[in-house]
Order: sequence, then structure tokens, then C-alpha cells
Amino acid sequence: MTMSTVDELRQCCISLAKGAGEVALSGRIADTNGAIGQPSAATKSSATDLVTRHDQAAERYIRERLSAERPGDGLLGEEGSAVASTTGVRWIVDPIDGTTNFVYGLPAWGPSVAVAVDDIVVAGAVHFPATGETFHAGLGAGAALGDLPLAVTLVDDVSVALIATGFGYDPSLRARQGERVAALLPMVRDIRRSGSAAFDLCSVACGRVDAYYEEHLNEWDLAAGLLIARESGALASSLDGGPPSPSSVLVSAPGIHAALIDCLAMTTR
Repeated sequence: MTMSTVDELRQCCISLAKGAGEVALSGRIADTNGAIGQPSAATKSSATDLVTRHDQAAERYIRERLSAERPGDGLLGEEGSAVASTTGVRWIVDPIDGTTNFVYGLPAWGPSVAVAVDDIVVAGAVHFPATGETFHAGLGAGAALGDLPLAVTLVDDVSVALIATGFGYDPSLRARQGERVAALLPMVRDIRRSGSAAFDLCSVACGRVDAYYEEHLNEWDLAAGLLIARESGALASSLDGGPPSPSSVLVSAPGIHAALIDCLAMTTR
């Protein structure tokens, strides 16, 4: 694949993420009449797993644009889009990563759009409408926030590392994850929890945190943000040092990656 093709796909990811973000933001403003308040929401897998009609509208916007502009490409979306690919190209979309933040009016939410060619993610973008920030990357072409190139931190001591993480929706899973955080906390500088995997991955990419780990994610949570972090120089693995996957991912500055694997191993019972 040529770099011009990667850049074309990257620009398409940016455009789709920004457009979907505008759909979601304008819908939220209309729901609340521009005032402080919450749009209506339903639940999915549990009482804490929220979805709104704006998630669905943002995904519909992306699906309709891809159908018109790139017929034959596949699509996997969190809100049910499942289109088979006839071109070898597949789009992986979370229309609002951080829906709970979106509902509560917190800034860490936005569309995450990635594109894979022959099952390899080659471009991705995450747009955060509340801050106006767009993170994006192309495979082998680096990552950026807007026009600013990104690089992870140079930290090499895990005891002064700021670590981000997230929690699942199942109560028993959350209890185990809470125990792990409690065990890890004395080993590091501090813990942050934004409520959006895409936000945390982009935060590693731009040096706002030194590392991020989580388990039990979905492909759409990880696809764009993982590429952005890796193209910023982050190392990525599972929590035990194997290949990263939605079920287990650790992304960090290179200087602390091995030490964090050891620390996380000490937090398991």
C-alpha cells in the first residue's frame, strides 16, 4: 500500500469522525436546549452501559457516507452496523466512545473511526467535539493532534508514571478491576480514569498520561486509538506481555513497558 493511499484513508477517517461528532453534539444541544442537562438515554448490556439516539445517528451518518463514497467497503459499528467487505477494506467505528461522559456533559467523548486493509489497521482518527481536538494517524506515517506531531513521554521509572485505566460494565468484573487498581496504586505516581478508551489511548500518544491498560474492550474501542498511540512511539502488548487485543491491552511509553507488565502481574490473585 502506498503512502498516498494511507494518507487518503487517514483524511477520510478525520472527515468521518468530525462529521459524526457534529451530528452527536448538535443532537445533544437540541435535546438539552443548549442548557446544562442530560439527553435521554437507554441501557444495553447493563444498567451502567448507556446508549443514546445520538450514538445511533452518528453511526448512521458514517454508514451513509461510506455507502455513497466507498461502496463495497465493509463496516463494523458499535451500534449494530455490520457490512461485509468486497474490497478488502473494512471500517471500524465507535460513533461515541465515552457515551456516559456524553450523557453527563463531561468532555472525554467522541467518534473513533479506523480503517483496516486486509485486516491490518492502516489509518484512524478520534475527534473530541467538546475540546475541538482531532487525533489521527497513518500506518508508518506518524500521528498528530491537528497539525502537531505526537510523541509519548520519556519516563523510565514506573514509580513516577501516571497510569490511565477503565472498568467494564459487569459488577463482578468491576470489583476485580477495582482490586487491581488498589494494588497498582502504591507502585505508580497516580491513576486516572476518563471513561473513554479512545481518550486514554490518545492521552498516551500526546504525553498526557504515561500508560493505559484495560481488559474486556471491543474492537471499535481500540482500533483507531491503538494505531495513534503506536505511531506516537508507544509500545503495546497484552497485560501479560503477549500481543495486544481488545480482551487485554497495555499501551505505554517504552521506558516503563516491561516494568508495568511486572507490576500488573503482581496485582493478580
